[in-house]
Amino acid sequence: MIYSLITGGTSGLGYELAKKLVKIGKNIIIMGRDEKKLNNSMKELKNISKDSKIKGFQIDISNLSEVDKFFLNLKEEDIQIEYLYNNAGKGYFGSVEKLTEGDINSVLNSNLIGLVNMTSRVITHMKELNQKCRIINILSTAALVGKKNETIYNAAKWGAKGFLESVRDEVSGGNIEIIIFYPGGMNTSFWNDIDSGYNFSTFMKAEDVAEEIIHTSLNENMVVSDIVINRRK
Repeated sequence: MIYSLITGGTSGLGYELAKKLVKIGKNIIIMGRDEKKLNNSMKELKNISKDSKIKGFQIDISNLSEVDKFFLNLKEEDIQIEYLYNNAGKGYFGSVEKLTEGDINSVLNSNLIGLVNMTSRVITHMKELNQKCRIINILSTAALVGKKNETIYNAAKWGAKGFLESVRDEVSGGNIEIIIFYPGGMNTSFWNDIDSGYNFSTFMKAEDVAEEIIHTSLNENMVVSDIVINRRK
């Protein structure tokens, strides 16, 4: 059976992507580390659509052994991933001088290491499918322009961009396509524990960004590589 897979699918943009997919009848798998949030999100998604099959996995995607176990389970259950939405991420905003080891590890694990782990393993999985597959990556405009007080976040996103561009070259000509989205600021729970000083009234709605991402990522009549989604200022 064919599924779409969303990392960080229990809240924010990831959850909006999941909602859009089940509304059009796609089977989905959402991933998250918080069991309570995962269960609540799955319950809500199942209320939205009775036709889609919905699975949830509590997993730390920065742990490669957990990722390997997950893909082994997929094989055993004969589940095929057609679309992977690399969406999980975490921010840090503050002076570079105040970075702690915990800050660095947390941001790199969430935004970069997890994406590397999921992408590397899903490629092996997708190559076995006799159809076109897509890896859709939600990065940030922080992957394009460096900004003060976003040092480690910028580093993670720039690293992800470089990794994905290399992967795109490596899989070129095969059945896997790499799409990268660079959205600007969105008003989501991403900012709940961050003292950024930003004016959120100008930020985009996650549901609007999700609509654009789903429309583009599912359109098989065109090949898209990189899309920047900026908010109006």
